Amino acid sequence: MDAKAVEAWKKKTRENHKGEEETAHFKEEIAMIREIHRQITDAEIPYHMAYTWKPPPMRSSKKNLRQWLWDLHRDIGYFAVGMSLVYALSGFFLSHKDTFSATRTVTVDFELTAGLDLPDFIETMDKETAVDLTHSREKGEYISFFFEGGEGDYHIPTGQVRYESYSRRGLMLFINQLHLNQRKGWVAVADVFSFLLVFLALSGLVMVRGRKGFLKRGIWFMLLGFVLILTFIWIQ
Repeated sequence: MDAKAVEAWKKKTRENHKGEEETAHFKEEIAMIREIHRQITDAEIPYHMAYTWKPPPMRSSKKNLRQWLWDLHRDIGYFAVGMSLVYALSGFFLSHKDTFSATRTVTVDFELTAGLDLPDFIETMDKETAVDLTHSREKGEYISFFFEGGEGDYHIPTGQVRYESYSRRGLMLFINQLHLNQRKGWVAVADVFSFLLVFLALSGLVMVRGRKGFLKRGIWFMLLGFVLILTFIWIQ
């Protein structure tokens, strides 16, 4: 047995014991293989030495349930990265929409001649500004006007004009619409994603064994998560 064969032996052992990396048996076996590799590398034993120790029978290459869960959990996790980012980012934006609004607002103030009536106001706006009015109406001391992407008011006694124009932040608006199921066909995608999350949550409970497995370590983190959720029952 040479160093190359030892490395191949170690690789095969890891494959056959996938999911059992934390068990004492696995660690002892890997430690023994590493020691043999060290002794060959340091020329403490010849690479052609015949060993009386025999490794335990290798497990069948046929996958068991836990190995299938590992593979599915891994691949579904890769697949869900994009959708997870959509819901994570849009959830953050929607929770802080006053700061991260999907609509950008620009406010403009200027003055026109005071005392204009509705027809004169429309004519003046057309001549002196680039605002293309779509609708306007007089109400008390104000003339309210509307244009594509905004609205504003003209104060008749003072001639003061203020309007706001709105523009959309495309990417932010898009992912917010996905989060709120406002895009055609997305409901079906969201339903599939919800079931995938359920699978990832449940399969994660049984994937790891040993002292870092669910019953010895994971259960406490799971309970802590439930406590966090239940705490908000008492928060108004």
